[in-house]
Amino acid sequence: MKKIILFAFLAAPLLNFGQTLDPYALYNKGADIHIQEGALVHIQGTLTNASTSTDLGVIENEGVIELKGDIDNTSGF
Repeated sequence: MKKIILFAFLAAPLLNFGQTLDPYALYNKGADIHIQEGALVHIQGTLTNASTSTDLGVIENEGVIELKGDIDNTSGF
């Protein structure tokens, strides 16, 4: 029983990443992202702009995005 509890405790953080196991990725899952003028957003991994059944993923950028990975746009925009 202790082994099962220990496994569940150690595996829980992996389940929170959803569709990506990359801790440096940005995944908006249908949320709107607004980057204001003068802001700097640095993304070490992949930027995934995705939509859900009710929300479109929109990124409004008036600042600077430094991206070290790929862009994956599945929001329909």
